[in-house]
Amino acid sequence: MKKDKKLPALSKEEWKKWADLTRRIRFVNGKIPIEAFYAFCESFISPTVDVIPYRIRNNEIEILLIYRKDKYYDGFHLPGSIIVPGRTSKETLEFVISNELGESAKVSKKNFISVSDIMKGAGVGLDNRGQNLTLLYACEIDGEVLEGKWSTQENLPKNIIPEHQLVVKRSFDWIKSLI
Repeated sequence: MKKDKKLPALSKEEWKKWADLTRRIRFVNGKIPIEAFYAFCESFISPTVDVIPYRIRNNEIEILLIYRKDKYYDGFHLPGSIIVPGRTSKETLEFVISNELGESAKVSKKNFISVSDIMKGAGVGLDNRGQNLTLLYACEIDGEVLEGKWSTQENLPKNIIPEHQLVVKRSFDWIKSLI
């Protein structure tokens, strides 16, 4: 990770300007400009909902991983989303299911698994995007999904994004306890 130069602390006037600008932030369709999103994630803890989509095939658990390639990652991850202002955690769960899995992915069970601190930066991760406080749900899927790779515990892809590696490995035990 490339270290940024240490910036001086904000002045009293800069803090006032920051507060005034912050009050004007409006999410449009759950989004803000990408530069602002990255700055926010680098500076604050983000509340998120992540989903472990799973199915049982031939008495074996398979989980769905989604491929991602952006500024930070090139690899597989669990579907998820930041809880944006005006959207509850339950609404975010439904948003993730609808938008990342698709309308054809019928969910027969939704089980809350845990709250997880996912450290991505702040000197502990591979990038500087900060930290997520994540509500993790296991969702049994019947039907077709938009995209992704179904994997058993034995055939997980090698390139799972770092902060999801441990969660994905633990997912199989969590799901076994549900069935």
